[in-house]
Amino acid sequence: MEMKIYPRRLEKAQALWWKSDPESQLRPSVLEKENQSAILVHHLARSIPEFVARRASGNWYCSGFRVRGQSLPDGSPSGWILVFNPSEMLWTKQGPDQGQPCLKPTFCCFAPQQPYVATLVCVSDSTVHEDCFLLGLICAWRKAHLFPLWIACKSGGIAEDLCTAWTRAPQTDFGLTIYNGNESRDRQCNSLAAIQLGGLYAQTVLVCRRPPIFFLNDPNFFPALADTNYPTLMKSAKAALEKEGAQVCDGSTWLGSVVYRDAQHFHVHSTAAVVDMYSDVVIKALQDSSGMSDFLTGIVTQEAIKLVNEVSTYCCEDIKALCMQMFSIETLFP
Repeated sequence: MEMKIYPRRLEKAQALWWKSDPESQLRPSVLEKENQSAILVHHLARSIPEFVARRASGNWYCSGFRVRGQSLPDGSPSGWILVFNPSEMLWTKQGPDQGQPCLKPTFCCFAPQQPYVATLVCVSDSTVHEDCFLLGLICAWRKAHLFPLWIACKSGGIAEDLCTAWTRAPQTDFGLTIYNGNESRDRQCNSLAAIQLGGLYAQTVLVCRRPPIFFLNDPNFFPALADTNYPTLMKSAKAALEKEGAQVCDGSTWLGSVVYRDAQHFHVHSTAAVVDMYSDVVIKALQDSSGMSDFLTGIVTQEAIKLVNEVSTYCCEDIKALCMQMFSIETLFP
């Protein structure tokens, strides 16, 4: 954390203070500094849930990204922290991070336990690599009380690449693998035996505490590939995974609801349909699950549901007033 004091920034902060409270109506809080800090962090975590990070398998994860940096603690009493000013790191590691972007915060502080009932990891090829797809999926899962730990998108990834990504994934409650049969296009694969679906399924079972979910797009989504071996291979791959005992979805009910960017990718104009198609399969699995007390935050309560729903409706002016009243360096570091 940079400790240098910038006078110009202090002047801007003072101007913002007078703009927000021109009649000096705000009064100092009567609470102790420690209580102010706890209340402030609690409300910040509720108003900006995308900055809340969860520890899993010895690492920190936030909104589908791994979080790195020297400012991160080794642990947290609740298992959660709030990261401030997270920015994408310029370099990533092909091994541990599988080439996926990581976040590095300026600093962080302990956060109270958050109202999520389960964690999720998603490993995909380039099917959902568009920013609007990823943001939509993260928001949809968060609203359903699922905390997205890590989302890894391997452009052009075949089954072997997705399997390698799963070896680097943290332990999670639910796991979603989106596989689009890139072997048939890039490698001219003509036999299911050359596709390592068995190893991919076995690896997901090791990482997921609940039965892993596979999404293999229905071949009818891509009419341009109808004259290739793609439809045959995808149907064979689905049958092979189902034989292994995997839950396999194909999105066939969404046929006709999407438009295409090219022969094998969805267009961003179909963001709403794409987000619903891929998020619903995990949400339904959560709703159908039993033994909710085994999840990271236990049974869902009405209070937890209320807290999550308030994320989208919380008044920005209220949180701004609270921050203006209580914010000081002592409150962040009691």
